[in-house]
Amino acid sequence: MFLGALEKTTAVMVVLALFAPLQGERREPVVQARSVWKEASVPPGGKAILAVVLEIPPNFHINPDSRQLRVLGDFSPYASELKVVVAPASLIAETPVYPEPHPLRVDFAEGEILVWSGNTVIYVPFAVGADAAGGPAEIELDLRYQACDDKICLPPVTLKIKNSFNVRAKGDPDDTRALPDSGLFHEFEKRRGNAGSKVGFDFFEWKFSVESSGFAGVLAMLALASLGGLLLNFTPCVLPVIPLKIISLAEAGGQKTFRVFALGIAMSTGITAFWLVLGIAVAAASGAASTHQIFTRPVFSIATGLVIILMGAGMGGFFNIPLPEWAGRYAPRSGSISGSLGLGIMTGVLATPCTAPFMGAAAAWAILRGPAHTLLAFTAIGAGMAVPYLVLSMNPAWARKLPRAGPGSVLLKQLMGLLLAAAGSYFVGAGVSAMLSTSPDPPSQGYWWVVMGFVAAAGVWLARGSLHSASRPATRGTFVLLGLGGVFAALYGGLRLTDPGPIPWVPYTPERFSAALRQGKVVVAEFTAEWCLNCKALEKNILQRPEVAADLSDAEVVPLKVDLTAGWPPARDFLRSSGRWTIPWLVIYAPDGRAVFASDTYTPGQVQDALRQARALPARR
Repeated sequence: MFLGALEKTTAVMVVLALFAPLQGERREPVVQARSVWKEASVPPGGKAILAVVLEIPPNFHINPDSRQLRVLGDFSPYASELKVVVAPASLIAETPVYPEPHPLRVDFAEGEILVWSGNTVIYVPFAVGADAAGGPAEIELDLRYQACDDKICLPPVTLKIKNSFNVRAKGDPDDTRALPDSGLFHEFEKRRGNAGSKVGFDFFEWKFSVESSGFAGVLAMLALASLGGLLLNFTPCVLPVIPLKIISLAEAGGQKTFRVFALGIAMSTGITAFWLVLGIAVAAASGAASTHQIFTRPVFSIATGLVIILMGAGMGGFFNIPLPEWAGRYAPRSGSISGSLGLGIMTGVLATPCTAPFMGAAAAWAILRGPAHTLLAFTAIGAGMAVPYLVLSMNPAWARKLPRAGPGSVLLKQLMGLLLAAAGSYFVGAGVSAMLSTSPDPPSQGYWWVVMGFVAAAGVWLARGSLHSASRPATRGTFVLLGLGGVFAALYGGLRLTDPGPIPWVPYTPERFSAALRQGKVVVAEFTAEWCLNCKALEKNILQRPEVAADLSDAEVVPLKVDLTAGWPPARDFLRSSGRWTIPWLVIYAPDGRAVFASDTYTPGQVQDALRQARALPARR
């Protein structure tokens, strides 16, 4: 027995001795990496480009990024990914620009796979914030890859890459020093023009991609941007304008067709002009600005809400403020060209907190392509948004069906005035709540009771007005019930919108995000804001469904709420680092830090499938 045990022990020791050198070799990374900046320093508001040079030994290769990975049969290779894990808030990383892979035939897969080999360069563009302080900035990147030869693949590893970057202080002279590796960047512009030429779009479960390179690709992207602008009219953000437009059409319905059409052109011009100006601002900021950034300033949100409340009070005839002659020409209901132009600008302003399907992806594509594409895409969004108002003005007969005089007309104006007051109080409440909150803690939602109070008042007013103005008993009863239904809807809405819900949301901070990944958790990041009604609709109707909320409340999942109400810089930078400039936006990260799902429109099934996929992936090594 003793000899048998000795033989087994000796055999184990021999095996360990034989494999010890091999194990020691595998502890060392097969791929070496170094990083080089294109310029010695960049001023605030500028662009910085980092080249990460991978030195892959002969006879070895690594798999490309997930966009270029080729899966053959049962062979599922591990995609390479370069991710910025540490960077100052003033240095915003954009999507890495990966090289094109080349085909290779190996023994462990049927057919050719796509790989990177030899010296491979990955570019990482950074946007330097306009308010960045001068001095050095430390950054850290993780390169996750799997090295293989023609017979076997080694386990995936993570390689740490550290570097520092110098931000020039305002007023400092340009640094014109020639860097030793400046030749590495000759391929950047060409590769960036070709990289990511396929842009993905999703509308709930409908997913497709568009080839954006070439003239036809640009036209397709602009068409989708225009479609996104058109759909923007159906978002809650634009609802406050609908009463104004209905009333203005009713009052203009008796005028000549040409005059009504001219008013429609003026409003459409105002909408398109606003989006063009917004595009200029975003392009001038080199992508550091966003379409909804103006609403991250509480003062602007409050001022917008007060204007809407005053307009609602004037529309309902609750009081009348005499305006100077010059100001009267710009009143939205004045029936003048200047008034319609102003209404168009206001429509564009109110639309900026929300995004529509296709719009977010098209805007992100344009911003990454540079100022010219940004201006074209934002103009296309504005033109698409203006189409319904132009069509309405071309058919004034529709407006003639609306009551323009009598008790019914007065009641309609009063109801729309109260609903405008509800919309205005929403913007005022969101702004005040943002001013009183302390990031990263979410703002209070108590202002919703004021909003719903105006909605309930509209219901009471409709019931009361119908009793006095409706001549037929059936009509009177119908509208009384409709008004009482509005009161109950307001009560339900207040309870639902102020209810924190079943999901244990954790306010986002960079430290909490990193800690969750270190603990091997799945992270669900919901980018939201108090002024984003689309965000609230998705959270209440999709994420808070019992089956989804149960998954988000699992011990292995950390649900992070990234609140952008007041434009908190770490939250804003996290949004941009995810490749997005607009909200709503939901990103699900696997424990290894990979984003397995990202969408602005999604279904319960998609969220649950993404959570299952994320749980199946290993934690960060």
